[in-house]
Amino acid sequence: MPETILINDFLIKGKKYSIVDTRSPLEFKKGNIPGSINIPIFTDKEREVVGTLYKKKGKEQATLTGIRFVSEKIDSLTTELINAAKTNNKICIYCWRGGMRSKSIEWLAAKLNIQTVRLEKGYKSYRNFVINYFNKKFDLIIIGGYTGTGKTELLQKLKKIGKQIIDIEKIANHRGSAFGGVGTKIFPTQEQFENELVFEFCKLDETKQIFIEDESKLTGRLVIPENLWKQIRSAKLFFVDLPKEVRLQKLVKGYGGFSKNELSNSFLKLKKKLGSEKTLSALQFIENDNYYEAADVALKYYDKLYNKGLQFRDQRFVTKLIFSDLKVTEDEIIKSIKIHVKETES
Repeated sequence: MPETILINDFLIKGKKYSIVDTRSPLEFKKGNIPGSINIPIFTDKEREVVGTLYKKKGKEQATLTGIRFVSEKIDSLTTELINAAKTNNKICIYCWRGGMRSKSIEWLAAKLNIQTVRLEKGYKSYRNFVINYFNKKFDLIIIGGYTGTGKTELLQKLKKIGKQIIDIEKIANHRGSAFGGVGTKIFPTQEQFENELVFEFCKLDETKQIFIEDESKLTGRLVIPENLWKQIRSAKLFFVDLPKEVRLQKLVKGYGGFSKNELSNSFLKLKKKLGSEKTLSALQFIENDNYYEAADVALKYYDKLYNKGLQFRDQRFVTKLIFSDLKVTEDEIIKSIKIHVKETES
């Protein structure tokens, strides 16, 4: 008897399986369960042909054509399945709704003596789970600060000392702001971003504190789910205020190695907000390798933006951590955050 698994159980036990997505490459690219291997039953063109036949000539004709397509690639499917099963003794299979495509791979795997479990209701069940996930309430602690504070690095430091974190910028493959895509070429789709975000949350203990960076609703072109965004905006915020010189040094170190073209294009994206004069100044600074002054142009704009955003928060939940020492270390900042988090708990 074929074994099936519900999405909630899968999210608990999924790490025990190699996960096989049997949908077409385009479906997989649009969105998949994180960690999946794509072993498509049909190519994108074959899927289109089968779907058209189903609508025009019915299930039987579509099925026969589908069988012919699969039979022509049985050797390659066999090889891919054997390779997928090498990592774990059992594979979890899914298609869109847990129907014919996943059952076909399930049948082939059985002939190869590969243990399988099929995700009931398929990828659709995971998407439904994702869409509804942020209806629940989390105990979020927000790490904020002006541009150049190194908030992502602080998150990683918190993780090293055992705190639970969610790194939205890592999931989005974007550092936020007009400069967030510098040095990055591949970004997830909106659907995949949501899938990865929920998958990371599911790894954590939802009853305990989760540290997350203060983000705008848009990270590049990706939108943070509405209910999560509302929780980020209303949660306790620890705003790290470092000297401007320290932040400028961090920005030059972090971005100075990228191409002048990428940096210039990022400033051009801000032209309407910076104005022509400031944009031209920034472009000239970059051309002359004066990254410090170019970063200063960006900071003047982004600092005003952060101050405006702070005004719209409930000030009862905002704690400013002001550091004046130019040699302040990340460890000192983390120590201060930990102290203030404990104070808000008591």
